[in-house]
Amino acid sequence: MFPQHEIVALLDNDDRAVGKRYRIGTSEVVVEKNAPAFWKALKQTYADAFDVFITSTKYQADIRDGLVRAMAVPPSCILDHDAVMDAYLDSLFADEALAGCGVEIGGPTQMFRQIYARCTACDNVNFALENLWSRNAPPEKTSVFRRIIVNEATALDDVASHAYDFLLSSHNLEHTANPLKALREFERVLRPGGLLLLLLPDKAVTFDHDRPYTTMEHLLADERNDVDEHDMTHLEEILKHHDLSMDIPMTYEYFVRRCLANFENRGMHHHVFSLELLETIAAHFHWEVLDGCRMAAGLMLKARVGA
Repeated sequence: MFPQHEIVALLDNDDRAVGKRYRIGTSEVVVEKNAPAFWKALKQTYADAFDVFITSTKYQADIRDGLVRAMAVPPSCILDHDAVMDAYLDSLFADEALAGCGVEIGGPTQMFRQIYARCTACDNVNFALENLWSRNAPPEKTSVFRRIIVNEATALDDVASHAYDFLLSSHNLEHTANPLKALREFERVLRPGGLLLLLLPDKAVTFDHDRPYTTMEHLLADERNDVDEHDMTHLEEILKHHDLSMDIPMTYEYFVRRCLANFENRGMHHHVFSLELLETIAAHFHWEVLDGCRMAAGLMLKARVGA
């Protein structure tokens, strides 16, 4: 990303994030708590020749202030969050397929802004023109798309086979009751050798942190049984283990009503993904995995499809 820098620390004051490993370039870096003992060890190892990237946007100002004021970390050692993320995305999105014609399932997604700006065209697929995420979105957000297609992710009936060079899906697949069926459709609409970029929540830092990971056997059963979006198999688990304090402000009563009306709003997370599950899915479809890691936005899988 920055050849003159070595990022040796990721910081977050959220206990659920501490200890997680993230891919930064070709290295894995562990998220650390902003604590004096950590800084003492870091300075003994690196003196002042190190850089710190604060992963947390929520705690960024507090952590920066503590580093400079209380621990005498030179401000020049604290890398600008947006600059680092832009450079990281430049590296992540360096693929000629992303310069062609693509489609996003759900969205639009702020993280993909560089792709929208560079590609020839990008279409959008959503289950409805209006949904939980679009109601308050300004018109300029959806203007990045060439056209909007109303289809289920599991039935892209209005999209021809091999129509796109790339497909994007951010924090979308967990809302789909039958992920493998959806992924078969994603594969169908990509040209041979097309690029699939999936982002999914990392349960450790989301309201799903108390839920068990979904197994591949469960996903295979959902596909075999042709489960559709009316499925409420996970309702009891969600109502019991969803951490409402980490969701948008709402009462538990409203959350229950929203879950019961999931077919209309698609707010529920049917499944909880892990990196291991994503790797298993990729192997199941015989995709070429180009990258798979934890990152600040969650779990990421970048794969070449049908080459």
